[in-house]
Amino acid sequence: MKSKLSKKKFKLSVFDALGMIIVYKVIIAFIIKIPFHMLSETMYVNSNKVLELIVAVLDELVSNVIIVIFLLKKIRKDYEANFKIRYVEKFNFKLLLCTAFFMLGLYLWLQSSIGVMVGKISVSQFVEETFKEFVKNPYLMVISGVIIGPIFEEIFMRGIILEGFLNEYKSTTAIVASSIIFGLIHLNIPQFINATIIGLFLGMMYYKTRSLILCIVAHMLNNAIASLGIQHNIISFFVGAVIFIISIIFFERYIRELKYVDVNFQENSISSK
Repeated sequence: MKSKLSKKKFKLSVFDALGMIIVYKVIIAFIIKIPFHMLSETMYVNSNKVLELIVAVLDELVSNVIIVIFLLKKIRKDYEANFKIRYVEKFNFKLLLCTAFFMLGLYLWLQSSIGVMVGKISVSQFVEETFKEFVKNPYLMVISGVIIGPIFEEIFMRGIILEGFLNEYKSTTAIVASSIIFGLIHLNIPQFINATIIGLFLGMMYYKTRSLILCIVAHMLNNAIASLGIQHNIISFFVGAVIFIISIIFFERYIRELKYVDVNFQENSISSK
């Protein structure tokens, strides 16, 4: 039987999004991860670095793929059957290049200012030990932190949650709410602050372009730059600020060249005629 909601636009409230995170990102992910964790604790895997890496990568990849599949099936069942992730709405090489400089400037600027204070905030021993274990394996750090994590976090946070928020709330409310939720899922104060700030810019980027690809690239670059351990000082602060401001100017210019039209405004105008 066809769902009563099938003709409605995909919308999410903040409570819907929090429930989605609890069900899919916590419960389902936890269940899926159990066999991988059990496998990683076996002596044979522990004694083989390659196998240990493969199991860890599969743990991340399989759980994320299953979560996205479950979510999309649920959304397409309750809403329009042709709902799809907006991977490339407005995208070209110029925007991609601006995105790269944008994230470099933003990272240098933030980490040389707010980041200095955030770095002094203490975290729990569990979080600290987890991070130390993570950085011990550079291959896992790159594959999980720079590739898998950004791809699926952006599909979940911008492609699904922010997209639903933009159909439910005003754009500013949607972007702020999604960025706070993005910060909360990192489960510690320093990352909450950093992820919330980054989430605001990623949210604006998605709203302006409806290109999930650009958000994924930006997220990857942020994590990659963070892993380099760049020294933060007054020079990096000013260099970052200059790169950031110039990249924003050019980004807006290229957006205008693409003649971007607010999707929600356009759809509402058509429906009101």
